[in-house]
Amino acid sequence: MRNFRKIITLGLLSSIIICISVVVKADNTISSTSTSLSQSSSSHFSTSSSSTTNQSSTSNNTSSSNSPVLSSISSTVSQFIQSDNHPMGYAWKIQSNSTNSFNPLSFIKLSSTVNAPADLSSDNSNLPRKDAVDISSAQSWMTQTDFDNLKKQGVKTVVIKLTEGTGYTNPYAKSFLQMAKNSGLNIATYHYARLGDTSDQATANSQAVAEAEYFVSVARNLGIPSNTAMILDCESPAVNINSVDWTLASLSWEKEMVLLGYSNVKYYTSQSWTTAGGGNLMEEGQLGKTNMWLAQYLYGTPSSSNLQNTKFGAWQYSSQMYYVGASHYQPIDTSIDYANLFSQSAAPVNVPIYRLYNPTNYEHFYTASLNEATTLIQIGWGYSEGISYYAPASGGIPVYRLYNPYIQMHMYTTDSNEYNVLATRGWNQEGVAFYATSASSGQVPVYRLYNPQILQHLYTTDLNEYNVLATRGWNQEGIAWYGMLN
Repeated sequence: MRNFRKIITLGLLSSIIICISVVVKADNTISSTSTSLSQSSSSHFSTSSSSTTNQSSTSNNTSSSNSPVLSSISSTVSQFIQSDNHPMGYAWKIQSNSTNSFNPLSFIKLSSTVNAPADLSSDNSNLPRKDAVDISSAQSWMTQTDFDNLKKQGVKTVVIKLTEGTGYTNPYAKSFLQMAKNSGLNIATYHYARLGDTSDQATANSQAVAEAEYFVSVARNLGIPSNTAMILDCESPAVNINSVDWTLASLSWEKEMVLLGYSNVKYYTSQSWTTAGGGNLMEEGQLGKTNMWLAQYLYGTPSSSNLQNTKFGAWQYSSQMYYVGASHYQPIDTSIDYANLFSQSAAPVNVPIYRLYNPTNYEHFYTASLNEATTLIQIGWGYSEGISYYAPASGGIPVYRLYNPYIQMHMYTTDSNEYNVLATRGWNQEGVAFYATSASSGQVPVYRLYNPQILQHLYTTDLNEYNVLATRGWNQEGIAWYGMLN
């Protein structure tokens, strides 16, 4: 979740400028058409004397009373930020005097002689526990050996960035997930919230719902169980905090996540954004203290004898932890988990599959998203036929959805070969729509029929409907998959 390393020199300002000239390698390839960098947030840095890597800030008015070096570096390397991809904790590393921002860094100065957080080494036994690390595409260098190394050094959880906004998916998420599983590490995931980069509350709320749907769609495609801790990263400075209530938008996101079957939701933010920190942007009274993961970095070296934010779920105490034995000398965000915030919840629950009907083109449409079903009804696409059956929230047999723009019909299949072949014949792939159970565990067979006259497939759990339609021009194609009663 952080992506940058900063170079801090303790000499004169001239030496700082020289250090800034170090070649910076971007986290990802930068599009030449990306011109909206001023909408990006600020970057994660770590204190080191080695080379500078990854992303940085785009803020035009960044200045820091705590660390002026951060602002100088920020303005130098801002060209390397991707407007659609920010690591966790990105905003906390750059101070802003803008009226649209509280002081997010929320440092605690332990000594008058210490002016910045210290580089930390994982073999320091006096540090707080290393319960969890968070990673994004900035850690693309990590190998299976690195994940094994984290496990050996006491790390229990890897929190992996999946998505940002409604368009970015971490290209390394799939490999990260597999390597974490191979190492026996618990897995949590996070989504970097953008809320439409808006100044309007209604827009922020609706965008939060859309971002929840995007987050879940990617999670489903990656086979992430629905009881996984799903974390909303709340920090984007592109959202106007003078007119947008982050708490309200977060609750809109949470509601949609629960409707989609992912109810183990948590929140990441700065300590200074909480009511306890004086910010009132993320109200723990509504979101729940133990559901909140706070970032707050100490000047100097944190200690297990001086723990902070213990009433909350977890504390991200450093963005500058260097793990002994790592394949690259790169820092990784590290946190202590007070309340099992990153743990999986109870066993995954089943989700309803809604069926809609469009009398104009005679299509029956199926979705696990209540928001999608409601929206289609509101725009006049058709009307609801209620809940058809229930399906596993995750971890079952993927049911893929396709759309043909020429006949304006959707189709569903559990056959990945059929899914890929149809993509070469005018059908648009729409990913995993929902999941099916196996024949041995399923309680409700879902039958498939095809009508060659209207070029349409139909799916039903009603055996009588299946048989009656066979007398009216529909070809029976057997059981497509299985669902659950509830």
